[in-house]
Amino acid sequence: LLLYQTQITEKAIEDLIQLDDFKNLQLIFSQTQIIVRAINFNNFKNISNNELNYSAKRINKYFLDQKPNNVADFHDDLFPADRRSLFGLDSNGEPIDQNKSRREEAEADFRINENDIVWLRPKDFMGEFALFEGDIEFDDIRQGSIGNCYFMASISALTETPNIIAEIFRQHDVNPNGYYEICLKLDGEWQVVIVDDYIPCDRKTNKPIFANPKGHEIWALLLEKAWAKVNRGYINTVAGNASEVIECMTNFPYNWNVIENSDSEELWNKIVYASNNKYVMTTSIPQRKGAKERGLVEGHQYSLIAGKEYNGLRLLKVRNPWGSMKYTGKWSDKDPDWNDDLKEAFGYAKTYDGEGEFFISWDDFKYFFVDVDVCEIDDNICMKQVQVKSTDWSNGPQCHQIVLFEKSKVTITLYKPYYRFVKSLPTDWTVTQQLFLARCEDHETQSYCDYIGATDGQNDC
Repeated sequence: LLLYQTQITEKAIEDLIQLDDFKNLQLIFSQTQIIVRAINFNNFKNISNNELNYSAKRINKYFLDQKPNNVADFHDDLFPADRRSLFGLDSNGEPIDQNKSRREEAEADFRINENDIVWLRPKDFMGEFALFEGDIEFDDIRQGSIGNCYFMASISALTETPNIIAEIFRQHDVNPNGYYEICLKLDGEWQVVIVDDYIPCDRKTNKPIFANPKGHEIWALLLEKAWAKVNRGYINTVAGNASEVIECMTNFPYNWNVIENSDSEELWNKIVYASNNKYVMTTSIPQRKGAKERGLVEGHQYSLIAGKEYNGLRLLKVRNPWGSMKYTGKWSDKDPDWNDDLKEAFGYAKTYDGEGEFFISWDDFKYFFVDVDVCEIDDNICMKQVQVKSTDWSNGPQCHQIVLFEKSKVTITLYKPYYRFVKSLPTDWTVTQQLFLARCEDHETQSYCDYIGATDGQNDC
């Protein structure tokens, strides 16, 4: 689409890119012409253009089919500011999650007394505030009085690519009505989650009891509340994996690596490659002898920032989402082996500044930590979604054709319903999913080659 015109307004540009059937948005400006290559915006994509959250604004499915209601002093009736939202209860006071073992585990770790809670709006405990204040950084938040370290670790890791967080908010300014819309990918489908800005706070201090913002910005509070809402209660967010959160906030492929089952050299190379490409990585610690003595938290999730080798020395930079619990092992801040050369090579400056970051050797990391999960961030992405209904399964495998017009990197993921968003499902619900891919050599003879397959029961395939 070529337009020859000496001047064109931003409104005209906005009208032009409403088109649904083109691919790969690009706006190239010159004095006399504009070339517009647009994309189908029915699905959310991480792209950069003159409006960061352009795609998020075009999602039209609302979580639980809730209707938009941007009215003065908005109160979310589906996630009210009372005990129902804290303890995951329905309108009759019964647990929404009827899974007994899951409920007992959550209750054991959710030591919240509702009498200690008061629901306040940001203006009541912050005064002046913003949705986003300056840059989106890992030290914007701290974990509060809830065992959702996996959530905080994932958010902390995602701040390494801050546009991902900014893109899922449908507005970037404070709404005086307290009404906000956040986009999350639930069971593979992007949906708009509505939240109000009533936050559970300590009745004595008037401070938020869960996520604790460092400054005067509320994006992390609202994101945590949206996660609690899709989990049908703050109590249901206790315990989990960072991958669950990151998959809900990005379009990018995720891969899991169990350290003891991985080739050491191959895993190290994966970490270095991910570091150089600014992929998002998380890791976790199980019960490990000696962890506590070194300031490491057992049963806890961490952000893995980077891995680097210099003069034969392999170090990893790791972050505790608590922003505390100082690491005291080898290559801690007091280690005498640090010299100016090593400090410069590994980026020592500002690492040990009380924000939970530290360095650890590759050998110690392999001993204390159990996994490395990698989300492959890619700026060049186009997402297409097809819903497979259960009624179609009786007719045999679903067949889909993908046509590539040029050599491309393609990731295919098959999502299944998940207990976090479908409370009638058990935690360990397994449905064996299989994907089979082949290249069509000849449509007339239906001849194929380059076969490859994948199968998974517990995770998305």
